[in-house]
Amino acid sequence: VAVVFGVPFPRDFLIDISSTLVVKRECAARNKVKFAAATLQGRALTWWNTQVATLGLAVTNGKSWDDLKKMMLEEFCPEEEISRMEDELRHLRSKDHDIAAYTNQFNELILLCLDVVPSTKKKIGQYIKGLPSYI
Repeated sequence: VAVVFGVPFPRDFLIDISSTLVVKRECAARNKVKFAAATLQGRALTWWNTQVATLGLAVTNGKSWDDLKKMMLEEFCPEEEISRMEDELRHLRSKDHDIAAYTNQFNELILLCLDVVPSTKKKIGQYIKGLPSYI
């Protein structure tokens, strides 16, 4: 796991925690932020505790999963890295007929590039755009 500013890089953390949340189907949408916050360490935990102290526990735990992702990316991910990931998503194409690898990479990037594909319709369009023309 890469480390940025003394915390696990948001891309790795958000992908790992998102995968865990998918596996833990009993984790309701309203509990995703609580679950993710409980896994924070170091500077990320200090940042979260500051959010709780500033906004209150009910407000911070009431944030949506997308809100938490956006907050973490804004706090811990340099703007140039966000731009790089957004460009990567916009130009992502399936290679070597490996649709599974393309799908996995696409799913990882849409977790982090919330502004590039803000709706289901745009996600589908972006996904199809990267598929080989014979499909």
